[in-house]
Amino acid sequence: MGSRGDTKEFRPRSVLVLDANGALMGEVSFAKAVRAVVSGRAVVLDPRQWTRLDSLPVSIYLISVILFPQAHAKGKIKLLGKGKRVILRRDGFRCQYCGKHASTIDHVQPRCQGGPTSYINLVAACLVCNNAKSGRTPEQAGMTLLRPVPSPRQILEERLALACNM
Repeated sequence: MGSRGDTKEFRPRSVLVLDANGALMGEVSFAKAVRAVVSGRAVVLDPRQWTRLDSLPVSIYLISVILFPQAHAKGKIKLLGKGKRVILRRDGFRCQYCGKHASTIDHVQPRCQGGPTSYINLVAACLVCNNAKSGRTPEQAGMTLLRPVPSPRQILEERLALACNM
């Protein structure tokens, strides 16, 4: 007889959400996705075959994409989480100027020069690079970004492509 600790299943942190037309709407927490499916507002989608599952998968932890049949995307993609942690996680906790471990975030276009505090204007940075860049743009500071800043839509499209190929 097995105990509770015999099998460890990976619980996804978030689940991708599609509207009735299959357009990306964003991501929600795993718990919120399960509640939506159990209540009947959403259905589980098998991303490899683009088919709806009539019942929950054998392992509930296999849910990676849900579809809201009555919803229609409004154009804006919503990522799960807020603030500094989302940016650090997106950039893999790596400084986007030197590649070392990052613990701060930096405005690419500085706020003092009119730069917004938005997802595409923020990058992870180590303290040394953040202080060296200061209130200047990367060009003014003689620095370059290691990679372009991805939009929320690009990030979720990559995740959806990975789910389709699993």
